[in-house]
Amino acid sequence: MRRFRRHRGLTQQALGDLAAIDKGYISRLEAGEIADPGVDLVERLSSALQVSMRHLADPRWYAGETNLLPDWEGALLAIPASCLSDDDNEAIIRFVRKLIAAKSAALMALGLAVGGPAV
Repeated sequence: MRRFRRHRGLTQQALGDLAAIDKGYISRLEAGEIADPGVDLVERLSSALQVSMRHLADPRWYAGETNLLPDWEGALLAIPASCLSDDDNEAIIRFVRKLIAAKSAALMALGLAVGGPAV
């Protein structure tokens, strides 16, 4: 949540004001002190941050494992939720993954895959 809040240029207080949530509660959420804030609260936060609930709840973000996200997927997560539906987002992800797989297959066919013979 902190990453999305900072990306939007919001302080904890500003996010709290937008989502009608106490700043201290947001601080505890970001610190990982609250495991299950409930659907209503996550809905209000996702609306205030302009991201889908699914993206807000993605454990790769709140566990600090953003390095596990490909750059393109991280870029999609930063798009405001009002711009793309979850279906649109999933379609883009499927498309990009197909492109990556096709590129990998083409490179392997040429013997240029990572760890392949030097050319």
